[in-house]
Amino acid sequence: MSYGSFLHEFFRDDVDLDTLHGHKLQSFLSGKNSHNAADTVNMIWHHRYSHASERTHESHADYFSPSKSHKDIKFAGPAIATWCLRRVIEQTEQEAKYLCSQKAGLRIRAGKASAGKQSANPYVSWDLVRQFSMAKLTKKYQHNAPVTWKILRDFVDAGVGEDSENDEDADSLYRPKDLVSVSKLLMFMVFTRNSRVNLLPLCRGLTLFASKAHQATYRIGSRFAQNVPYATVYAALITMSKVERVSRNHLFKEPKPSLLVMDNVQVQANRRELGTGVTDKMLTGTAATVIQMEGCTWGDLLLRLFLENIKKEERAELTITDVQGKIDTDHIATVFRFHFIETLVTYIPQLLHLRQPVSKLFKEAAQRHQIDPHRHTVVYPLGTNSENEVSTRGVKEAVCDFLDQIGCTAETSEGRAMFISGDGKTFEGLHTAKNILSGIEDDFRSLRFARPVLELWHTKWTDMNRIFEGFWGGDLARVEPSTLGFMALLTGTIKPTAESDKTDYYKGTRTIGLVVQGHILDCWRCRDQFTLLDHFEKLGREDRLPSLTALLQDADILATRYASEAAYLRAMDPASEHPDCLHSVPRNLSWREEADRAQWPLADEDSAAQGADMLPEDADNPISFHDGPFLGDHALANSTLFIRSGVLYLEVVRAVSLGDAGRVWEVLKIWLFSFAGSGHNRYSQYLVEMFCNLELEYPEPMRRALFENWLVNRTGKPGHFLEIDLMQEHFNHWLAQLAQHKGKEYDHPWYREILSLQVDSILHITREMEQNARLEARRKAHMSPHLNFELIEIMKSCKKFQLHVRCDGRDFGFHAKDHFSAGIDVLGDGKLGEFVKKGVREHTNMTEELQMPEGYEDPTVYLDPAITFEDGQSMW
Repeated sequence: MSYGSFLHEFFRDDVDLDTLHGHKLQSFLSGKNSHNAADTVNMIWHHRYSHASERTHESHADYFSPSKSHKDIKFAGPAIATWCLRRVIEQTEQEAKYLCSQKAGLRIRAGKASAGKQSANPYVSWDLVRQFSMAKLTKKYQHNAPVTWKILRDFVDAGVGEDSENDEDADSLYRPKDLVSVSKLLMFMVFTRNSRVNLLPLCRGLTLFASKAHQATYRIGSRFAQNVPYATVYAALITMSKVERVSRNHLFKEPKPSLLVMDNVQVQANRRELGTGVTDKMLTGTAATVIQMEGCTWGDLLLRLFLENIKKEERAELTITDVQGKIDTDHIATVFRFHFIETLVTYIPQLLHLRQPVSKLFKEAAQRHQIDPHRHTVVYPLGTNSENEVSTRGVKEAVCDFLDQIGCTAETSEGRAMFISGDGKTFEGLHTAKNILSGIEDDFRSLRFARPVLELWHTKWTDMNRIFEGFWGGDLARVEPSTLGFMALLTGTIKPTAESDKTDYYKGTRTIGLVVQGHILDCWRCRDQFTLLDHFEKLGREDRLPSLTALLQDADILATRYASEAAYLRAMDPASEHPDCLHSVPRNLSWREEADRAQWPLADEDSAAQGADMLPEDADNPISFHDGPFLGDHALANSTLFIRSGVLYLEVVRAVSLGDAGRVWEVLKIWLFSFAGSGHNRYSQYLVEMFCNLELEYPEPMRRALFENWLVNRTGKPGHFLEIDLMQEHFNHWLAQLAQHKGKEYDHPWYREILSLQVDSILHITREMEQNARLEARRKAHMSPHLNFELIEIMKSCKKFQLHVRCDGRDFGFHAKDHFSAGIDVLGDGKLGEFVKKGVREHTNMTEELQMPEGYEDPTVYLDPAITFEDGQSMW
């Protein structure tokens, strides 16, 4: 008997275990002997007789043979290798079958199955997409496909000695092998095996859609099993939009109240093929989003209580003194003090330890109505429509459409008030529609239950434009150092635009912040007449740095000296201040001689002002002197007004990001006058209406509910609040981007059902997939303020032209207007009564019952504009 026959007989499966043969066989195979089966196989594998010679025997090519059976291979080494390969293939096949089955939970349906086919796979939904996690997918693979996982994991691991320059740590950082490479590779293999196992490929397809990928990207990615095709993504969006639509229909019935924000949308539809009657067209519509209100209930929004306050007619007796009396001057002074000290501690490296305490002062000492910093606001975008909110009927129809989408009817809205917010045009349009419909007795049809709210971002942007209009300096901006335009051109932060153009919000905000910082830092320099950095560096070396309390006292003095109404009056009339007063500005009596010696030309010939060749012909010396009795300082007065306006603007920016709507409202009460004094009468009127609502008519629970939800936080992180209308502007922007110029009307299903309902979810999937891939958001690293070139140039200019030193009789030619004082005069001359009267008219229609003659027209007919006749044609 050969040794092979002996082993064959020895390892027979039908051996009786009660025999000596069976006992020995059991002991060997169960590992009870000192040398087990694995040791024997290992010895056979490594024995020199187990392997064929590469040159003399054909079996050398049979290692891990994918085609031959191990029985057909003579040498033990290749036979064992091929047998092991077969066992691994069988195991991976079983793992693949499980991953492709419904039990694995990796199969979802993008749309309806073909005719005659039934599927138990769940329909795709945003909940399923949001629940997807690469970490969960990795655990599923490791548990249910361990062999396949191990093979792929070892394959992508850096090989020993492969490449001496290979940085394994860097590879793991940029492409985490377990989470990204292996899981994604295995998922794509499974998707190639069965196209219904499409969870990750579908998520990738939705990410491509959110990223505005080209059609070729879908096609190529689908061919390589990286994502589903565009048609599947489109079908998934349709399926998910139906679920979203159903969820919207019940929003008004939820226990938590709803706030509706709306805004106009428009896009230019360029016709590619010309023909008779074919022209380019501006497509217009209206978009809206519902915000789920927090910190209140429907019981806080009782319409009855509001109407009872309306009947008191307190607004009819409103006076300028009443409005001014509501301005919390102590709070405003505190805010200015904090901004002055924050600017200093942010700029001076030696005061780094005070930044956190100063930030805490803003959050605590200046707090008015702080929303929960960790709130994660829930929002529900609605379907767009083609109504034009510029017309009164358009506003009314758009509102009714949005109310219908959320299930708000005459029955469900009974006894409730609902906030509907928007920009100034929406705010005015809502009031106009309500005024026309106010004769209707029904609270729903008359929109009496709807409470218009002026949104904050457009109001803030209006104030930013007011600052640029009032302080830019016009043609003098190139030579007048006390103007905003001079500093902006000096640093190149923003370019001048036509007067009719609005300033870019982000560029304008940065410019105002930069110039205000430069002015405030120069105020600190003028306090001790030292170079700030050198002064505090010396104090730091000598361990004599001032305390926070001492700096707060100094900040209070400087804010009163340079940024108060009294400071402006003192700058214009030096006789109004005592020279020894604590708030007196340092005086330079010899400034005329210094100006003549220095000639005070442009700040820098290489600056954005483009040198002396761009000066007017008569601008050899930009300084002019008053021959009359004027002894004030227009440059100092201009600086004072700008700092005051700039700090109030930056205060709103900061309060919004922190989520303190109460602090924002304190500034809005000042802007009410500033808008009136600067020609922005519409926004002044809007703020008068909001003042009457919040200070006179809203019951305290309703007022508190608005403050609690006037700002939203989409991240749940402190300091990440934003205005509701800015959020809607973001949605509108991405709505246009995702539409990719398809030229469809806003009531087309592409906009109304697919995009607008899901715009928030579509935008979120890119961030969610980035998190799944362990990609962190890019951080915007800002240089230290004391190294900021633009800020340094502004400070040099302030020092060079002594903008914060009194120079009696100085006049560069530009005279800024005190918008706040002018607003008091404008409103005092009758504008306030005019604004209030418009609101009183609406409220009178609400509360008084009129006996209308039989056959009178329904008030809704007056929502249409009148027909006019121009140039021989009827104009609708």
